[in-house]
Amino acid sequence: KERGPILLLWDQSVSMDPWNELTAALVFSIYEVAQAEKRKLCIIQFASKHKITPITSPAKIVEVYDHPLSGGTEFDKAFAAARKWVEENSKVAADMDFVLVSDGQFHLAETHKQYVAAQKRKFIYLQTGSAVHLEMATVTLPISRDESEFEAVGEKFIQEVMKA
Repeated sequence: KERGPILLLWDQSVSMDPWNELTAALVFSIYEVAQAEKRKLCIIQFASKHKITPITSPAKIVEVYDHPLSGGTEFDKAFAAARKWVEENSKVAADMDFVLVSDGQFHLAETHKQYVAAQKRKFIYLQTGSAVHLEMATVTLPISRDESEFEAVGEKFIQEVMKA
């Protein structure tokens, strides 16, 4: 069965600065999972602004990493853009997963929670540090800077994404 894309929401706000290298490593891992499953990967960077980038190669990830958005955290606008992307790509988005890499320090509109629940899509939250709990997440995987724990989170992530 063909699976839909992975839509990665990558928090690049100032509060995420200490996590930049670690989150970039996570993004490369997510890319590898997408490649192994023959799935597309699309990154939505967000901070004060947002930007959508389809990932076609590791070089594209480097490009996104080298041009962070920085600033505050406007998750609602980024998630609205993600929803629009899903609607515009509905044929390929039927069996897709949302992945959020963030510290969760943002406002979350009730409509976004309702959307995720209604769509019955997987929403995996890779939670940095002592981030806030995110109710709309179907799976939350806390991330630590301890390399041994990071590897375990990576394995759990792969298991969650590979579940049909």
